[in-house]
Amino acid sequence: MVRHDLTTGDRCGALAEAHLLWQFWCLLKRDHGEEALAEAIRQQLKRPSLPPQLDSVVLDDLPESPGVYLFYGDNDALLYVGKSVNLRQRVRAHFASDLREYKEMRLSQEVRRLHWHETVGELGALLLESRLVKECQPIHNRRLRRSSDLCTWHLVQVAPGDYRPRLVGGQAAGCLRSEDLFGLFTNRREATDTLRKEAAAHELCPIILGLEKPARPGRPCFAHQVKQCRGACVGKEAVDVHSARMIAALMKLKLTAWPYPGAIGIVERDELREEEEVHVVNGWRHLGSARSEAEIQGILLGESGQGRFDRDTYNLLTAHLAKGRVRVRLLSER
Repeated sequence: MVRHDLTTGDRCGALAEAHLLWQFWCLLKRDHGEEALAEAIRQQLKRPSLPPQLDSVVLDDLPESPGVYLFYGDNDALLYVGKSVNLRQRVRAHFASDLREYKEMRLSQEVRRLHWHETVGELGALLLESRLVKECQPIHNRRLRRSSDLCTWHLVQVAPGDYRPRLVGGQAAGCLRSEDLFGLFTNRREATDTLRKEAAAHELCPIILGLEKPARPGRPCFAHQVKQCRGACVGKEAVDVHSARMIAALMKLKLTAWPYPGAIGIVERDELREEEEVHVVNGWRHLGSARSEAEIQGILLGESGQGRFDRDTYNLLTAHLAKGRVRVRLLSER
Protein backbone atom coordinates (compact mmCIF):
# COMPACT_ATOMS: atom_id res chain seq x y z
CA MET A 1 0.00 0.00 0.00
CA VAL A 2 2.75 2.43 0.99
CA ARG A 3 4.89 1.54 -2.03
CA HIS A 4 2.13 2.40 -4.49
CA ASP A 5 0.57 5.15 -2.39
CA LEU A 6 -2.72 3.29 -2.01
CA THR A 7 -5.26 4.29 0.64
CA THR A 8 -8.47 2.87 2.04
CA GLY A 9 -9.90 6.25 2.96
CA ASP A 10 -12.74 5.91 5.45
CA ARG A 11 -13.68 2.47 4.18
CA CYS A 12 -13.19 -0.79 6.04
CA GLY A 13 -13.65 -4.51 5.47
CA ALA A 14 -14.49 -5.87 2.04
CA LEU A 15 -15.28 -2.41 0.65
CA ALA A 16 -11.79 -1.21 1.60
CA GLU A 17 -10.19 -4.21 -0.10
CA ALA A 18 -12.22 -3.63 -3.25
CA HIS A 19 -11.17 0.03 -3.27
CA LEU A 20 -7.51 -0.96 -2.94
CA LEU A 21 -7.81 -3.38 -5.84
CA TRP A 22 -9.42 -0.70 -7.97
CA GLN A 23 -6.63 1.76 -7.21
CA PHE A 24 -4.01 -0.88 -8.03
CA TRP A 25 -5.74 -1.74 -11.31
CA CYS A 26 -5.82 1.92 -12.34
CA LEU A 27 -2.13 2.17 -11.47
CA LEU A 28 -1.28 -0.82 -13.65
CA LYS A 29 -3.25 0.59 -16.59
CA ARG A 30 -1.42 3.92 -16.26
CA ASP A 31 2.04 2.35 -16.12
CA HIS A 32 1.65 -0.52 -18.60
CA GLY A 33 -1.37 0.20 -20.78
CA GLU A 34 -4.59 -1.75 -21.29
CA GLU A 35 -3.27 -3.89 -24.16
CA ALA A 36 -0.30 -5.13 -22.13
CA LEU A 37 -2.59 -6.02 -19.24
CA ALA A 38 -5.00 -7.85 -21.55
CA GLU A 39 -2.13 -9.88 -23.04
CA ALA A 40 -0.82 -10.75 -19.56
CA ILE A 41 -4.29 -12.01 -18.59
CA ARG A 42 -4.53 -14.08 -21.79
CA GLN A 43 -1.17 -15.70 -21.09
CA GLN A 44 -2.14 -16.40 -17.49
CA LEU A 45 -5.36 -18.12 -18.57
CA LYS A 46 -3.36 -20.36 -20.91
CA ARG A 47 -1.25 -21.72 -18.06
CA PRO A 48 -2.39 -25.04 -16.63
CA SER A 49 -4.21 -24.73 -13.34
CA LEU A 50 -3.18 -28.14 -12.07
CA PRO A 51 -5.59 -29.80 -9.63
CA PRO A 52 -4.04 -29.78 -6.14
CA GLN A 53 -4.35 -33.57 -5.91
CA LEU A 54 -2.06 -34.11 -8.92
CA ASP A 55 1.73 -33.93 -8.81
CA SER A 56 3.04 -31.31 -11.28
CA VAL A 57 5.57 -33.89 -12.50
CA VAL A 58 2.65 -35.75 -14.12
CA LEU A 59 2.29 -33.14 -16.86
CA ASP A 60 6.01 -33.25 -17.60
CA ASP A 61 5.89 -37.04 -17.98
CA LEU A 62 3.11 -36.94 -20.59
CA PRO A 63 4.41 -37.78 -24.07
CA GLU A 64 3.85 -35.57 -27.10
CA SER A 65 2.43 -38.51 -29.06
CA PRO A 66 -1.01 -39.90 -29.95
CA GLY A 67 -2.94 -41.85 -27.38
CA VAL A 68 -5.72 -42.00 -24.83
CA TYR A 69 -5.78 -40.44 -21.36
CA LEU A 70 -7.91 -41.38 -18.35
CA PHE A 71 -8.90 -39.19 -15.41
CA TYR A 72 -9.73 -40.95 -12.13
CA GLY A 73 -11.51 -39.50 -9.10
CA ASP A 74 -12.27 -40.59 -5.53
CA ASN A 75 -12.09 -44.33 -4.90
CA ASP A 76 -10.36 -44.61 -8.28
CA ALA A 77 -13.64 -44.09 -10.13
CA LEU A 78 -13.09 -43.41 -13.82
CA LEU A 79 -14.25 -39.87 -14.58
CA TYR A 80 -13.29 -39.27 -18.19
CA VAL A 81 -11.59 -40.85 -21.20
CA GLY A 82 -10.20 -38.67 -23.97
CA LYS A 83 -7.92 -39.00 -26.97
CA SER A 84 -5.46 -36.79 -28.80
CA VAL A 85 -2.64 -36.83 -31.34
CA ASN A 86 -0.60 -34.96 -28.68
CA LEU A 87 -1.32 -36.22 -25.16
CA ARG A 88 0.68 -33.56 -23.30
CA GLN A 89 -0.90 -30.69 -25.18
CA ARG A 90 -4.46 -32.00 -24.81
CA VAL A 91 -4.26 -32.76 -21.08
CA ARG A 92 -2.69 -29.37 -20.37
CA ALA A 93 -5.56 -27.77 -22.31
CA HIS A 94 -8.06 -29.35 -19.91
CA PHE A 95 -6.52 -27.57 -16.95
CA ALA A 96 -5.82 -24.35 -18.85
CA SER A 97 -9.54 -23.87 -19.47
CA ASP A 98 -10.84 -25.02 -16.11
CA LEU A 99 -11.48 -21.43 -15.00
CA ARG A 100 -13.57 -20.58 -18.08
CA GLU A 101 -15.76 -23.65 -18.61
CA TYR A 102 -17.93 -25.21 -15.92
CA LYS A 103 -17.44 -28.74 -17.24
CA GLU A 104 -13.65 -28.41 -17.22
CA MET A 105 -13.64 -26.75 -13.80
CA ARG A 106 -15.75 -29.53 -12.32
CA LEU A 107 -13.54 -32.20 -13.87
CA SER A 108 -10.41 -30.46 -12.57
CA GLN A 109 -11.83 -30.40 -9.06
CA GLU A 110 -12.71 -34.09 -9.11
CA VAL A 111 -9.62 -35.62 -10.71
CA ARG A 112 -7.24 -37.47 -8.37
CA ARG A 113 -5.15 -39.57 -10.76
CA LEU A 114 -4.11 -39.53 -14.40
CA HIS A 115 -3.18 -42.47 -16.62
CA TRP A 116 -2.53 -42.77 -20.34
CA HIS A 117 -1.96 -45.25 -23.18
CA GLU A 118 0.25 -44.30 -26.11
CA THR A 119 -0.75 -45.35 -29.63
CA VAL A 120 1.16 -45.21 -32.88
CA GLY A 121 -1.37 -42.99 -34.64
CA GLU A 122 -4.70 -41.22 -34.55
CA LEU A 123 -6.82 -44.20 -35.65
CA GLY A 124 -5.48 -46.29 -32.78
CA ALA A 125 -6.36 -43.51 -30.34
CA LEU A 126 -9.89 -43.18 -31.75
CA LEU A 127 -10.54 -46.93 -31.59
CA LEU A 128 -9.16 -47.26 -28.06
CA GLU A 129 -11.14 -44.26 -26.79
CA SER A 130 -14.37 -45.67 -28.23
CA ARG A 131 -13.76 -49.11 -26.70
CA LEU A 132 -12.77 -47.83 -23.25
CA VAL A 133 -15.75 -45.46 -23.02
CA LYS A 134 -18.20 -48.25 -23.88
CA GLU A 135 -16.56 -50.80 -21.57
CA CYS A 136 -15.93 -48.52 -18.57
CA GLN A 137 -18.81 -45.99 -18.84
CA PRO A 138 -16.91 -42.95 -17.45
CA ILE A 139 -19.02 -40.42 -15.57
CA HIS A 140 -18.21 -37.41 -17.78
CA ASN A 141 -18.32 -39.15 -21.19
CA ARG A 142 -21.69 -39.05 -22.91
CA ARG A 143 -21.27 -39.09 -26.69
CA LEU A 144 -19.55 -42.48 -27.07
CA ARG A 145 -21.43 -44.42 -24.40
CA ARG A 146 -22.89 -47.68 -25.60
CA SER A 147 -26.65 -47.83 -25.72
CA SER A 148 -28.74 -50.93 -26.16
CA ASP A 149 -27.98 -53.32 -29.00
CA LEU A 150 -28.21 -51.71 -32.40
CA CYS A 151 -30.80 -52.68 -34.97
CA THR A 152 -31.01 -52.25 -38.72
CA TRP A 153 -33.49 -52.71 -41.56
CA HIS A 154 -32.81 -55.85 -43.60
CA LEU A 155 -34.56 -56.16 -46.96
CA VAL A 156 -36.03 -59.62 -47.47
CA GLN A 157 -37.40 -60.82 -50.83
CA VAL A 158 -40.72 -62.53 -50.04
CA ALA A 159 -41.63 -63.05 -53.72
CA PRO A 160 -39.96 -62.21 -57.06
CA GLY A 161 -39.48 -58.44 -57.07
CA ASP A 162 -41.28 -58.04 -53.73
CA TYR A 163 -38.93 -56.77 -51.00
CA ARG A 164 -40.04 -56.08 -47.43
CA PRO A 165 -38.04 -54.46 -44.58
CA ARG A 166 -37.43 -56.58 -41.48
CA LEU A 167 -35.87 -55.17 -38.33
CA VAL A 168 -32.88 -57.25 -37.16
CA GLY A 169 -30.28 -56.90 -34.42
CA GLY A 170 -27.00 -55.31 -35.43
CA GLN A 171 -25.04 -58.02 -33.60
CA ALA A 172 -26.34 -60.84 -35.79
CA ALA A 173 -23.25 -62.38 -37.39
CA GLY A 174 -24.83 -62.84 -40.81
CA CYS A 175 -25.94 -59.22 -40.94
CA LEU A 176 -22.43 -57.85 -40.81
CA ARG A 177 -21.71 -59.13 -44.31
CA SER A 178 -25.12 -58.54 -45.87
CA GLU A 179 -25.57 -56.27 -48.89
CA ASP A 180 -29.15 -55.38 -47.90
CA LEU A 181 -28.84 -53.49 -44.59
CA PHE A 182 -30.09 -49.94 -44.16
CA GLY A 183 -29.37 -47.69 -41.20
CA LEU A 184 -28.00 -48.27 -37.70
CA PHE A 185 -30.44 -47.40 -34.93
CA THR A 186 -30.13 -47.47 -31.16
CA ASN A 187 -33.63 -48.87 -30.69
CA ARG A 188 -36.81 -50.00 -32.46
CA ARG A 189 -38.52 -46.64 -32.06
CA GLU A 190 -35.71 -44.75 -33.84
CA ALA A 191 -35.72 -47.32 -36.65
CA THR A 192 -39.51 -47.18 -37.05
CA ASP A 193 -39.63 -43.37 -36.97
CA THR A 194 -36.98 -43.19 -39.69
CA LEU A 195 -38.88 -45.63 -41.91
CA ARG A 196 -42.13 -43.70 -41.39
CA LYS A 197 -40.42 -40.46 -42.50
CA GLU A 198 -39.12 -42.12 -45.64
CA ALA A 199 -42.57 -43.57 -46.36
CA ALA A 200 -44.19 -40.14 -46.05
CA ALA A 201 -41.51 -38.42 -48.14
CA HIS A 202 -41.72 -40.96 -51.00
CA GLU A 203 -45.41 -41.97 -50.91
CA LEU A 204 -44.60 -45.53 -49.83
CA CYS A 205 -47.25 -47.83 -48.41
CA PRO A 206 -47.17 -48.30 -44.61
CA ILE A 207 -48.93 -51.67 -44.92
CA ILE A 208 -46.35 -53.02 -47.37
CA LEU A 209 -43.57 -51.68 -45.11
CA GLY A 210 -45.09 -53.40 -42.08
CA LEU A 211 -45.76 -50.12 -40.30
CA GLU A 212 -49.55 -50.49 -40.37
CA LYS A 213 -51.94 -53.42 -40.24
CA PRO A 214 -54.81 -53.43 -42.74
CA ALA A 215 -58.25 -52.83 -41.25
CA ARG A 216 -59.46 -55.79 -43.33
CA PRO A 217 -58.31 -57.61 -46.48
CA GLY A 218 -58.39 -55.35 -49.53
CA ARG A 219 -58.79 -52.22 -47.46
CA PRO A 220 -56.29 -49.43 -48.42
CA CYS A 221 -53.90 -47.95 -45.91
CA PHE A 222 -54.73 -44.63 -44.29
CA ALA A 223 -51.98 -42.89 -46.28
CA HIS A 224 -53.65 -43.91 -49.55
CA GLN A 225 -56.97 -42.51 -48.35
CA VAL A 226 -55.32 -39.11 -47.88
CA LYS A 227 -53.40 -39.42 -51.19
CA GLN A 228 -49.98 -40.03 -49.57
CA CYS A 229 -49.57 -43.61 -50.88
CA ARG A 230 -49.68 -44.69 -54.54
CA GLY A 231 -51.82 -47.72 -53.78
CA ALA A 232 -49.52 -50.74 -53.63
CA CYS A 233 -51.71 -51.99 -50.79
CA VAL A 234 -54.73 -52.30 -53.15
CA GLY A 235 -52.98 -53.17 -56.39
CA LYS A 236 -52.92 -49.68 -57.93
CA GLU A 237 -49.12 -49.78 -57.95
CA ALA A 238 -47.18 -52.91 -58.88
CA VAL A 239 -45.36 -54.37 -55.88
CA ASP A 240 -42.06 -54.57 -57.76
CA VAL A 241 -42.34 -50.88 -58.66
CA HIS A 242 -43.04 -50.07 -55.01
CA SER A 243 -40.02 -52.15 -53.98
CA ALA A 244 -37.78 -50.33 -56.45
CA ARG A 245 -38.92 -46.95 -55.13
CA MET A 246 -38.45 -48.09 -51.55
CA ILE A 247 -34.88 -49.26 -52.21
CA ALA A 248 -34.07 -45.97 -53.95
CA ALA A 249 -35.45 -44.04 -50.96
CA LEU A 250 -33.37 -46.06 -48.50
CA MET A 251 -30.10 -45.89 -50.44
CA LYS A 252 -28.78 -42.99 -48.37
CA LEU A 253 -29.05 -45.26 -45.30
CA LYS A 254 -27.37 -48.25 -46.92
CA LEU A 255 -24.58 -49.80 -44.86
CA THR A 256 -21.29 -50.80 -46.41
CA ALA A 257 -21.02 -54.57 -46.45
CA TRP A 258 -17.80 -56.04 -45.02
CA PRO A 259 -15.66 -56.25 -48.19
CA TYR A 260 -13.12 -58.85 -47.05
CA PRO A 261 -13.32 -62.65 -46.75
CA GLY A 262 -12.22 -62.54 -43.12
CA ALA A 263 -10.21 -60.56 -40.60
CA ILE A 264 -7.85 -57.81 -41.73
CA GLY A 265 -5.09 -55.79 -40.13
CA ILE A 266 -5.10 -52.01 -40.64
CA VAL A 267 -1.45 -51.02 -40.37
CA GLU A 268 -0.60 -47.71 -38.74
CA ARG A 269 3.04 -46.61 -38.73
CA ASP A 270 5.02 -43.70 -37.28
CA GLU A 271 8.18 -43.32 -39.36
CA LEU A 272 9.84 -40.88 -36.95
CA ARG A 273 9.49 -43.21 -33.96
CA GLU A 274 9.86 -46.31 -36.15
CA GLU A 275 6.81 -47.85 -34.52
CA GLU A 276 4.01 -49.87 -36.09
CA GLU A 277 0.62 -50.98 -34.81
CA VAL A 278 -1.86 -53.33 -36.46
CA HIS A 279 -5.58 -52.89 -35.74
CA VAL A 280 -7.29 -56.27 -36.13
CA VAL A 281 -10.81 -55.92 -37.57
CA ASN A 282 -13.44 -58.38 -38.75
CA GLY A 283 -17.02 -57.61 -39.81
CA TRP A 284 -16.48 -53.96 -38.80
CA ARG A 285 -15.65 -55.16 -35.25
CA HIS A 286 -12.40 -53.94 -33.74
CA LEU A 287 -10.93 -57.05 -32.11
CA GLY A 288 -7.80 -55.42 -30.74
CA SER A 289 -4.50 -53.78 -31.66
CA ALA A 290 -1.09 -55.44 -31.74
CA ARG A 291 2.58 -54.59 -32.20
CA SER A 292 3.87 -58.07 -32.96
CA GLU A 293 2.87 -61.12 -34.98
CA ALA A 294 2.41 -63.11 -31.78
CA GLU A 295 -0.06 -60.53 -30.48
CA ILE A 296 -1.95 -60.60 -33.79
CA GLN A 297 -2.30 -64.37 -33.62
CA GLY A 298 -3.44 -64.15 -30.01
CA ILE A 299 -6.20 -61.73 -31.00
CA LEU A 300 -7.31 -63.94 -33.89
CA LEU A 301 -7.41 -67.05 -31.69
CA GLY A 302 -9.71 -65.31 -29.24
CA GLU A 303 -11.80 -63.58 -31.91
CA SER A 304 -15.12 -65.22 -31.07
CA GLY A 305 -15.23 -63.57 -27.66
CA GLN A 306 -13.95 -60.16 -28.68
CA GLY A 307 -15.26 -56.98 -30.16
CA ARG A 308 -18.84 -55.79 -30.36
CA PHE A 309 -20.32 -54.26 -33.48
CA ASP A 310 -21.14 -50.63 -32.73
CA ARG A 311 -22.00 -47.55 -34.72
CA ASP A 312 -19.00 -45.42 -33.71
CA THR A 313 -16.47 -48.07 -34.70
CA TYR A 314 -18.31 -48.76 -37.96
CA ASN A 315 -18.22 -45.04 -38.85
CA LEU A 316 -14.54 -44.74 -37.93
CA LEU A 317 -13.47 -47.75 -39.96
CA THR A 318 -15.57 -47.01 -43.05
CA ALA A 319 -14.27 -43.42 -43.10
CA HIS A 320 -10.60 -44.44 -42.83
CA LEU A 321 -10.85 -47.28 -45.35
CA ALA A 322 -12.73 -45.04 -47.80
CA LYS A 323 -9.84 -42.57 -47.80
CA GLY A 324 -7.60 -45.25 -49.27
CA ARG A 325 -4.57 -44.03 -47.33
CA VAL A 326 -4.26 -46.99 -44.96
CA ARG A 327 -2.37 -50.22 -45.54
CA VAL A 328 -4.49 -53.36 -45.15
CA ARG A 329 -3.31 -56.91 -44.50
CA LEU A 330 -5.57 -59.93 -44.96
CA LEU A 331 -5.23 -62.00 -41.78
CA SER A 332 -7.83 -64.78 -42.17
CA GLU A 333 -10.43 -66.08 -44.62
CA ARG A 334 -13.33 -67.01 -42.40
